[in-house]
Amino acid sequence: MPKLPQINDIVITKTEQVSRNFLQSDYTMYYIHFLPGSHVIKRKFADLRKLRSLLHGLYPHIRLPFLEP
Repeated sequence: MPKLPQINDIVITKTEQVSRNFLQSDYTMYYIHFLPGSHVIKRKFADLRKLRSLLHGLYPHIRLPFLEP
């Protein structure tokens, strides 16, 4: 099994409203920063819920941000 990276904290550093055309809904993009380090990913809310669930299983000692749409 591969060694998991050391993660001490996870922070949502900013959000961005993504505008689409009149046939598709707008959505919010979340920027997630993994500390220590400079790893930042962007995800939509539905992806963020899946990521939170996965991270909670892998890193139960980390306090994960509360999610609300």
